[in-house]
Amino acid sequence: MEYIPIVFVDLETGGLALEYPVIQIGAVALPTGRVFERKLRFNKDDCHPAAMAKNNYDPEIWAKEAVDPLDAWMDFSRFLDAHKKEDDIVLGGHNIHDFDMDFINDAFTKHSIKSNYRRVPIDTMLMHYYQHPGERKSLASCCERLEIVQGRAHDALDDAKASMLVYRKLTTRYQ
Repeated sequence: MEYIPIVFVDLETGGLALEYPVIQIGAVALPTGRVFERKLRFNKDDCHPAAMAKNNYDPEIWAKEAVDPLDAWMDFSRFLDAHKKEDDIVLGGHNIHDFDMDFINDAFTKHSIKSNYRRVPIDTMLMHYYQHPGERKSLASCCERLEIVQGRAHDALDDAKASMLVYRKLTTRYQ
């Protein structure tokens, strides 16, 4: 069976608008299951306090693991390149269409990185909404409805993995 690889992505940010920094990138590639995770250096003063309380930010862990944002985005671009098939790859995620893609596109533009993915992502929030109209759309709600163990909510890698599992569960019925 032919397939186009999908890399499920989640970002944690210092706020909901593009003016706030990305603080963590998490991704998991389908079908290989390979993972990518980077914590990014940032100035906490540039972040909204509510976002920092929600995003599993631990200053001690960031002090040990965080890298320069340019390095993180270049590493992410290389991760995407490593999973392309015939020069094609699709990004996926939960609410990726209305949130994460704006930050990804902004970072690639800001750091002069050539985009190496399709512009239209697979959004598991929309998929869940169309299959279960009227239900809550959060990743936690989708995971609960589909009996998926989410891991730590608002951890980029755990949320990327959960998004992939939501996708697999929602598409299984059509195979």
